[in-house]
Amino acid sequence: MSAFCEFYKFYLKISGAVLQFTSTLLILLFYCSAHALSLSPDDEAAQDVALQWLRVVDSGNYEEAALQMSQEIRALQNWVSYFAAHRGPLGRVKNRQIVEVKHRSSVPSTAEIRNHDIMRFKTSFEHKPGALEEVVMTKMGCCWEVSGYKIFNSEPDGW
Repeated sequence: MSAFCEFYKFYLKISGAVLQFTSTLLILLFYCSAHALSLSPDDEAAQDVALQWLRVVDSGNYEEAALQMSQEIRALQNWVSYFAAHRGPLGRVKNRQIVEVKHRSSVPSTAEIRNHDIMRFKTSFEHKPGALEEVVMTKMGCCWEVSGYKIFNSEPDGW
């Protein structure tokens, strides 16, 4: 009977620790979900277009991705070369999650582009587990279009 009592005490101690761990885990999950990035319907529409465009880039079809960018931004840079040099070596996407949306009235390098969203994605690539992608989205009439893209190796200044 003594061995059973010792086992029962041990069981209660272990089950208490498991219960405490489970409770802590649930609290953390609730806290994280409560602080998830919430987007307005307009931001969600911009995100959808950005993600569709990123899938074209991810597929390696850099010419098509460049053609899908706004006409104003296409003339400023050779995007096919940029994608080949900066995106290609990273390999396939493992995970991509939006982490930030900033609303701006102008882009410093292109004053003619107004009222846009800067969307930042934390992306895990095959050859780079932690990268930050930035997609600039501009609303032209009723539709969103891509007007910029950059990959950062570390957290950029000013954010």
